[in-house]
Amino acid sequence: MDKKNPEVYYGKGRLYAVFLGDYEKGLSNMCIAYRLYLEMKSSYRTDAEQMINFIYGKMKESGNEKRFNEILKENNININ
Repeated sequence: MDKKNPEVYYGKGRLYAVFLGDYEKGLSNMCIAYRLYLEMKSSYRTDAEQMINFIYGKMKESGNEKRFNEILKENNININ
């Protein structure tokens, strides 16, 4: 696996979140993709942002907002 390719993490994140319903694993991978897109100054970061928002909605529905914020913090993503 190419650890510097955001598409790998985006794909894994989408698979976990959308198809398997594992929002924590999906979010972890999507955060990595998002950071890599930012480093590359890629406009695809907005796709990752949309998926992160989707995952937030799902995690909020199930009362897991705290874990959502923890995962973002673990990945050095500031939500403020």
